[in-house]
Amino acid sequence: MDYVAGFLTDLNFEEKTSFLSNLYARLTEQSYDTFDSLYDVCENAYSESEFPEVKEMLLHSFKSLSPVFTQSCYERVRHLLNAAEKELILIEIQNRNSKWVLELAKLFDLQGKSAKAVQALEGWLMVNRNGMDENVYTLFLDMSAKANLNMVDAAKFAITECPRCSVMQKISTLISNKSLLSEYEIILEKKSDSQFLKYLDTENRISEAVAYIKRSKNIWHGDILNFYKKHKLTIPADAEEFFCKEINKNLEFTGDSYYETIAEILKELRQINSTLTDGYLSKIRTEYKRRRNLIAILAKL
Repeated sequence: MDYVAGFLTDLNFEEKTSFLSNLYARLTEQSYDTFDSLYDVCENAYSESEFPEVKEMLLHSFKSLSPVFTQSCYERVRHLLNAAEKELILIEIQNRNSKWVLELAKLFDLQGKSAKAVQALEGWLMVNRNGMDENVYTLFLDMSAKANLNMVDAAKFAITECPRCSVMQKISTLISNKSLLSEYEIILEKKSDSQFLKYLDTENRISEAVAYIKRSKNIWHGDILNFYKKHKLTIPADAEEFFCKEINKNLEFTGDSYYETIAEILKELRQINSTLTDGYLSKIRTEYKRRRNLIAILAKL
């Protein structure tokens, strides 16, 4: 890497550009990341005094350059480009990374072209159906609303393709029809139990969240634990019931990971029922005294 950096300093602008363009193309072809550190060298190859030349080279040659090299050059000189010039480059590289289509859409929005922003985002989403970048979907919803497009279809598309809490929240701010919101919530629930729980939590619908936890079989266990830890003082009875089940379940197994979990949950339980916690500690020290690691971990409580 140091050799390449030193070599670049001996090249003039044209030689350096030709070398970097070819090197980026070769790096892009690699199926492993052994030479990924070279990207850092390339990104710092041009001095600030060379940025105007990089700008001119980029504007004249971006269609023939390695796409990764084009992105690198654009990041270096974007502050020197006007809106029209940025648009040219961003249209070329937008499908390489979601951050470029987001920048392009925001550029259109600043120019009062929200419908064009929607078209750019829709185009990206069609090419990258599995991209799952929630920022693209939330901006798509914002721009669709701004362009006065059909929000019913836009919302259904967004929550179906990207079932995330943030997308559902965005929909709830843009659509006031509660019956429609219920339909989109059902889609989110079917697509992702954990994201639906997160949504209910974020919306402060705590009682609904508790009921959902009790009926759902697919919520990630860590999400449930974090939910009760967060809301234990608001719903102490439900939290206590959950914590006790967790302690009893972990006592069925041996191993430090289980013991650490028991200790963690006992700390949480103590904040809502210290008497019950002391009872558990007394029972464990009596009935599980042969589990020396468990007793040592609990001694720190």
